Amino acid sequence: MVPSVFAEAQAAAEAQAAAEAQAAADAAAADAAAAQAAAEDLAAATGAAFADALIGTMQEGAQEITSFLGVTESDIINNNIDFLQFKNYKKYQSIENNFSIEYPSDFVIEEGYESAHGSEGHVSFIPKSDPQASTTAVSSLFYLSVFGKVPGSVISEETIFEQLEFSSLTHVTLNGGEMKNINKFTKEVNGLKHHIIEYSALYSDIPMLENPTEHVMTSWVIVEDELWEINSYSNVSLIVLAFAVAFPDITSQMDGEEAKVFWFKEVAELVSESSTRGLQHSIESFEIKKTESVPAPVEPEPESVAEPKASGGCGPGTVLEGNTCVLAPEESSDGCAEGTVLVNGVCQLDKSSGTSMSIEPLYIVIGVVAIGGIIGAIAVARRGSKTSKPAKQDLEEYEEKYIAKQKPAKQKPAEKKETSSSCSNCGKPLKPTAKFCGQCGTPRS
Repeated sequence: MVPSVFAEAQAAAEAQAAAEAQAAADAAAADAAAAQAAAEDLAAATGAAFADALIGTMQEGAQEITSFLGVTESDIINNNIDFLQFKNYKKYQSIENNFSIEYPSDFVIEEGYESAHGSEGHVSFIPKSDPQASTTAVSSLFYLSVFGKVPGSVISEETIFEQLEFSSLTHVTLNGGEMKNINKFTKEVNGLKHHIIEYSALYSDIPMLENPTEHVMTSWVIVEDELWEINSYSNVSLIVLAFAVAFPDITSQMDGEEAKVFWFKEVAELVSESSTRGLQHSIESFEIKKTESVPAPVEPEPESVAEPKASGGCGPGTVLEGNTCVLAPEESSDGCAEGTVLVNGVCQLDKSSGTSMSIEPLYIVIGVVAIGGIIGAIAVARRGSKTSKPAKQDLEEYEEKYIAKQKPAKQKPAEKKETSSSCSNCGKPLKPTAKFCGQCGTPRS
């Protein structure tokens, strides 16, 4: 009897413990379920808030981009995309590197940038809605740069496109991309020949591989013995995405696939065409000043002034008489020689002159007077008049001086003729140079 009572009590105790354990397990399970539900509710709430915040940020960025580009909803509907940046340009000039290029006026200049070649390029230009900010939503829309001399390149017209395509392909593949729609052409502008490659670059980290994400245009220019590179690109996917977010009503009545084709095919092509026109303008505006050696200025030699020669080949101040150059007579304004004046049509000595002047230019006048005097003397002698001895000596001395004055400069001596040494009239001895007899005035025979 006693054992049975003990067994029942033990069984009841075990049943009670089992019931409490089950109750505890059920309570724990209920708590875990509640915690799981709370965690799920929290995660859902957090995800929604994050998604809302992301959408809000995208819409804000999209509005900034479309406003910066100057594109409206009606422009897209009418297929008339014309970016504001490519309507106004400024000119950048590098004095140090002797080149210039036009760039969109609201792009920001960055000199000495780090290039894909692993070395420093000359200058790059990027858009910024706020030039003071380090980066903005529009900073990645476009890109333009003048790298300068391409390192390790072989300058050859035959292989330049092959080198250019290989260089471009290397850059794209190293960044996980793929080149599509490759186009190569040349363009000669400003005396430079541009070798241009144009292509679309697709990258695997963008979930639209069948559509271009970047439109690239690169030019290589041969300058003397150097090869210069100019780079540009448009971020087509970012621009199209901004349009789709900013203007959702355009495709609100389309299904998902139709909207995708509209934005990332039709609109993307318009974006590529418009940006290509603008960036190609900048590339073709590139000019470089060739270095030229400038010779030192040469001072002109003074021109020699030839001295005037008189007629007949004589020197200045002389005239030709016969075959001999003699001093030219100086004439006054009235036609008379120096020291004479015109009186009643005859040149006479100027009595107003107070100085003794040379009588060489007056030998003609004096000769006339002397001859007249001699003729008068002869007439007197024939009438039986006698002349005093002093007067005779004076006449002979005057005659000698007159004959000496008659000798022209630099003339050859006249040949001497044999004449009689005495007067044929009175027999007086005559001097070798006398032309008249000093005694009776008879001319020498």
